Amino acid sequence: MLFPRKRTASAVLTAIASFVVATAPLLPTVTAQPPFVSAGSPGLVPSHMHCTKTPGRALSASTPVRHVMIGASVTRVSAKYLRMRVPGIRIDAVDARSWDVPGARGGTTLWQAFVSDSAGLGCGDWLIVENSRVDVPVAMNQQYTERLLAWLPADVCVEWIIPHDYFDSQGTDATQVTAAWNAEMALMIHSALSDRPCHAFVEWDTIVSDATFRTPNLTPLQRAQWQPLLYDGRHPTPAGRQDLARSVAGAMLHPLGAQF
Repeated sequence: MLFPRKRTASAVLTAIASFVVATAPLLPTVTAQPPFVSAGSPGLVPSHMHCTKTPGRALSASTPVRHVMIGASVTRVSAKYLRMRVPGIRIDAVDARSWDVPGARGGTTLWQAFVSDSAGLGCGDWLIVENSRVDVPVAMNQQYTERLLAWLPADVCVEWIIPHDYFDSQGTDATQVTAAWNAEMALMIHSALSDRPCHAFVEWDTIVSDATFRTPNLTPLQRAQWQPLLYDGRHPTPAGRQDLARSVAGAMLHPLGAQF
C-alpha cells in the first residue's frame, strides 16, 4: 500500500510559501564526475552496537565497518567534506540521476548504484542515501525505498537524508506543490525506516529551513534560494556542504532502532 499523501495546508507550508519569488536566474550547470568519488579505509561503529546475526563479527568501538553513500549532485558537491567527516566513506554520486534515470552525463541509475555498491555490506555497516529530485513522484520514491529496504540485509544500518528541494529548470520553485512534496517525502522516509533495527536520519529539510528563517537581512530571492546553506533551492553552498557532512557523521553516532 502506498504511503497516503497529505496535501492539506499547514503552518509549515504557509511559512515556506511566504518566501516564494516569481522569477529567479538560470542556474549554473553542475559538472558531473565519475560514479565513485572516493574510496578508502573503514570508519568506526558506535561501541554500544553488537552484531549477533553475522558469526565472527561482534562489533566494538574499534571494529572497522564500511560506509557507502549513494546520491546525486547534492552528495557529489559535498564529497570533500563527507570524506573529512567519515574517513574511508565510499561515495557514488552522479548529477541528475534518479532511481530509474542515469546521470546527466552518463553513469548508473540510483537503483543500479545501490545494487552494485551495497554488495558485501554486512552487520553494522552503513548505507547512506540521498535522493533529492523534486520531479520524481513520492509514490515512485516510496516503491524504490521499500524495495531497497527489503533487498538489504536487516543488520545493515541505513541513514537517509530527508530532502530539501525547491529547484526547477528556471531557478527556485517554492510553491505549495513543492512544499507538499518535501513534507510527504519526510513522512514517507520516516515511516519506511521506522522498523529498521539500525537506522538514522539527517533532517536536512529542517536544517536548511531553520537556517534560512534564522538569517536576517536576506533578500526575497536569497530566501527563495534557501540561503545561507543552499544557493539554488537544492544544491548546498560551501557552508551547506560542511553542515551536511557534519550531520551525516553525527547521525550515525546515535542510531535509532533495536540495533541488534
